[in-house]
Amino acid sequence: MCCNTLATSDKIERIAPMINRFIDEFLQLDSEASGVETFQELLLKIIREGGLSYDRWCNVRYVGVHSDNREKAGLLPIDVHALLCTIIRNGWSWLKCKAALACEMPHDEKEKKRQIQFNEDLVNNSHGYLAPFEGEGIQLLTARGSHTTAGVRCMIYATNGIFKHICDESGRVSQGLIVDMQPSMKEPIEQGMQYDCIRHELVAACPKLMQVLSRTGNASHGAERQQTAMQSMKRLHEIMKISGPEATADSICKLAAIGMPEGYYEDALKQFVFVKNWSGGENAHMLIRIE
Repeated sequence: MCCNTLATSDKIERIAPMINRFIDEFLQLDSEASGVETFQELLLKIIREGGLSYDRWCNVRYVGVHSDNREKAGLLPIDVHALLCTIIRNGWSWLKCKAALACEMPHDEKEKKRQIQFNEDLVNNSHGYLAPFEGEGIQLLTARGSHTTAGVRCMIYATNGIFKHICDESGRVSQGLIVDMQPSMKEPIEQGMQYDCIRHELVAACPKLMQVLSRTGNASHGAERQQTAMQSMKRLHEIMKISGPEATADSICKLAAIGMPEGYYEDALKQFVFVKNWSGGENAHMLIRIE
């Protein structure tokens, strides 16, 4: 029988055990740095052929980030704004955005509330650099393409801006200024974005799925991400705040290195010492003054 003719519960019963086994084997091999693209393609192929994912267009106002994205860091504001600047400079590309990956909002009320709270906490702790979420209006949660989505949302909601050339006189991200600079940026605002969308039932049956898809997806795109030393130090500072006082330099720098080019971890270890001792505390006022 064709898998697409089966009920969703039957599809889950058939495919979820296989996916969970593949994920456990992958994690046991500690394969973060090798074979990630092959592994992710295999996983997504199984899911798609099993009838448990589909292409979905969605207005980014209703797209949040999954709590397992980037090892539970979710979104880093400095990354969101730096990536937005890169996209503005290069122009909007629908081909690149086909890589965006998300899952449906969970139907379990407890898990749904947890995901909404996670997204609201991200915004509340961002000092206005991330766009507000619609709470109950969130329809999708991203595991890849999260920072691209968040960047488009910054344009729509005119968040506080980090880079002055895309901001108005009040220091807010200016949609009008950006569209004047790069007319193609109007497209995702008006049309939304397309996501490879995984059904919520599968995510519930495979608790490690979104974590692994985020990890392998971000790692496989690391070659495209470059940062200045200052951006890197601000990134480290944000992760230090998220991780808490018990986190080690090694764990913080490993988290920072996800999705970054080879050699970033070693550079981050050197920058970590400066950030820890001289950033200026929780508000990083010394980093801001240096910048």
